[in-house]
Amino acid sequence: MTVASPSTNAGTPADTTAVIDNIGLLITNDPSLGDGPLGIVRQAAVVMQHGRVIAVEPKGATADTQLDVQANTFLMSLVLPA
Repeated sequence: MTVASPSTNAGTPADTTAVIDNIGLLITNDPSLGDGPLGIVRQAAVVMQHGRVIAVEPKGATADTQLDVQANTFLMSLVLPA
């Protein structure tokens, strides 16, 4: 499921992506993305582009750069620009 639109940054190809894969327990803090009030997703992957999350998918997602977190727990946080 897509959670944000990709943006472009000067000097960086718009189609470059990264994935944090094989997340055993992903806490999204968004009930619309997973189970319960914390939006829990099991066996997940987070796909990013230019430092922004563009999708939360089942594990096994592919991207230009991949990081396997070996089924550990991952907590997404929200950081807003000042």
